[in-house]
Amino acid sequence: MLWLRGVAKYYLRDFAGAEADFTQALAYRRNTWYLLRDRGDAFAAMGRVREAVDDFTQALRGSGPPELLHARGVALMRLREHRAAHDDFEKSARMAPTSDHLASLAESLNALGRAEEAVEICGRVLAKEPDHDRTLNARAQAYLRLGKAGLAVEDYDRLLQKNRRPEMRSNRGWALVQAGRVDEGIRDFRQCLLENPRLTFAHHALGCALAGKGEFAAAEAEFTEAIKLGNPESLVFRSRTRLEQNNLEGAKADLDDLLRGQDDASARVDRARLRYRLWSKAPSEATLPEMRKAMREDIEQALKLDPQHPYVLENAGHFYMIEEEYGKAVEVWRAAIMRDPGVRARVAALLAEAEKKK
Repeated sequence: MLWLRGVAKYYLRDFAGAEADFTQALAYRRNTWYLLRDRGDAFAAMGRVREAVDDFTQALRGSGPPELLHARGVALMRLREHRAAHDDFEKSARMAPTSDHLASLAESLNALGRAEEAVEICGRVLAKEPDHDRTLNARAQAYLRLGKAGLAVEDYDRLLQKNRRPEMRSNRGWALVQAGRVDEGIRDFRQCLLENPRLTFAHHALGCALAGKGEFAAAEAEFTEAIKLGNPESLVFRSRTRLEQNNLEGAKADLDDLLRGQDDASARVDRARLRYRLWSKAPSEATLPEMRKAMREDIEQALKLDPQHPYVLENAGHFYMIEEEYGKAVEVWRAAIMRDPGVRARVAALLAEAEKKK
């Protein structure tokens, strides 16, 4: 049977061959849910995630089991469609409240910024299954979002007693960095990369830790490795290390490369700031209006992309102050302080000035 041959190919990691067999089988048995499910799995394994979502959706219409909601949610998380993923995980957890389904629900809550709810769900799972890997990881991630890095480290310590995969050590490394134990975090990242030199997050996180210590050349090298391994988000961070080394053109090239492939709020903000610095190297009244227009486009697009990001809001406030749009500056700074109270100390004097002038 084509279906059985496709399943065998899938487990042999011949995902393209499996997809071809499932597609051929579907020509004879249209809309058969388990064929659509298995082809969706093959699509997901090949990185064709949108096609996987389409197959899972069609399978659900064809009387497929509720577990397909979970499979679709996983694919939607990969596409960063977190709200839709959360809806699927919530339904699947209600129908079948397994530890894995609840862990996925917690992961989606983290992605939506609802970390306290994620902690509560993880606590329920861990009360029954104290060493459930994914749940410990999800709770640790939630603790990091809540600024409780010490508790995140404790969860990763528990997790590493059972699961010593490099990915988990890398996650603990990041928690250690957030807890202020930077050198310990760096040791974790370097150990991860000895075990798996292709672990993208470890390169990226190591770059962040090194940049935090002012070791910008070493940080740039780690971000470069992460970019080579397919992490375009590292372009933003490499651009910042290049900026610290006064390589303005290199920094702008990184941001332009990223924004050609995907729109990103932080990259937009960084490019707006960089436009001003590049203009300041050779200031000219003739080019000032063009520079200000380009900055505005980047700032306002960043606000559309991520209107709740404290970094975006804080920098938008600085731009509006320069433009003497004091009411807008007050609005975005107040929003930034609500999401990150640490912003207040950085903008207090300017915020008071803007409130007087608006």
